[in-house]
Amino acid sequence: MTTTSEILNYANSLTDTFVTVPTNQWGSQCIVLVDKIVQHFTDKNVSYTNAIDALKKAKSNGFSMELDGPGKAPKATAFYVIDTSSQGNPFGHIGMATQDSDGTEIIGLEANVEGFTDTNEDGVNDQYQVGGPVRAVKRDWYADGSLFVSGTNIKIGKVIGWFYLPTDKKGEPMGVKNVNGDIYSNLITSSRPEIFGSWGERDIKSIKYIVLHGTYGLSVQSAVNAWTSGRDASASYIVHEKEIVGCVGENFIAWHCGGTGQITNENSIGIEHVNQTLNGAKSTFSPQTVETGAKLVAEICKRLGIVPSRKTIVGHKEASSTECPQSMNLDAYVEKVKQYYNGKTSSQTKQETPKTALNQPNKQPSARIIVFDEDIDNFKKDQNWLFNFDRGTYNYIANTEELKFIKKQYPDIQTEHVSKKYPAHVRYIEGFNLVNLDK
Repeated sequence: MTTTSEILNYANSLTDTFVTVPTNQWGSQCIVLVDKIVQHFTDKNVSYTNAIDALKKAKSNGFSMELDGPGKAPKATAFYVIDTSSQGNPFGHIGMATQDSDGTEIIGLEANVEGFTDTNEDGVNDQYQVGGPVRAVKRDWYADGSLFVSGTNIKIGKVIGWFYLPTDKKGEPMGVKNVNGDIYSNLITSSRPEIFGSWGERDIKSIKYIVLHGTYGLSVQSAVNAWTSGRDASASYIVHEKEIVGCVGENFIAWHCGGTGQITNENSIGIEHVNQTLNGAKSTFSPQTVETGAKLVAEICKRLGIVPSRKTIVGHKEASSTECPQSMNLDAYVEKVKQYYNGKTSSQTKQETPKTALNQPNKQPSARIIVFDEDIDNFKKDQNWLFNFDRGTYNYIANTEELKFIKKQYPDIQTEHVSKKYPAHVRYIEGFNLVNLDK
């Protein structure tokens, strides 16, 4: 039977392409993306179906189906159905989640989202005649089910439910991403396995403990710099705010705690947390970083069969002689892990977040300003480039005024420095299939 990874790999391979099926004459419509995946992996179809009716069709096909409700969220490979009637479209819209939703956003693939185009100049929107390509998308998701284009007031509709294809749950670990042989939690937002050393492969079943660390730095980059400057140290993950970076895969040994007692590098996972302030042993962590870390640890515990407790989740200083993880409240952290593990959070999974006001600057968490510290490939030293993961593009920032404008429009955007020792741009371009707008 099909595995989740197989569905994700096939679906991602369709990104930026026009999809068709013999049973739909209207080209690359949103439902056609779903129908193509369904027909590829099963002997069923969702042909001759409007997106709004996809849940009924899925039920008749015998697929697992779930209606939206409090505490519910679609997982990776879920086909989510959107009621767009309030936006003047009675036919609905549909996409496929490529990551487990945290209840506040949906990251996935959708077809035919380009807006009005008229390439044949017949005065009719191409969306109705030939459809549009498959795009990787990020959507803000509100407690009432309303779905918006990320960081905007543009409402798409309301999620009413989702369905899944039958999969082989024994065929692979649940909720994982395989990046060139390194196994990570499906919650990672990026991965850098190629630059972090490991000390041999291991059976994931041997993992019994989670060790919490603090980076003694204020950014992900500071930890990366420390580990790539000749220091024999690494970890499985780095957590900063809502970012989770996969470093050494769980199926490899990271050198993070050096324990010689019950807890060792061989039987534990090391998770680094970026500091909010630096003050030696009193260095702090932001509430969001702690929240994201706890959610990651809960997912790992559930997947690996580790019961969360103060015996299985420890600070670095409890495994070896160190001040790490500085001022982190380990008891409170583990309690947060337990809440996520049991399907509850202090804020509940789906939060009612305020919509972005029209006069507020945009948030752009899914983009980076990349600064080149030296000549690499066709990039020149001191150049600034905008890498936009939502749009699947990257482009040269021509002057200081343009750079200031971008930072003003997107005050939360991160700046990342790259070099030959840290060629992050390669991972982003290849991993996100980014298109160079300057060509």
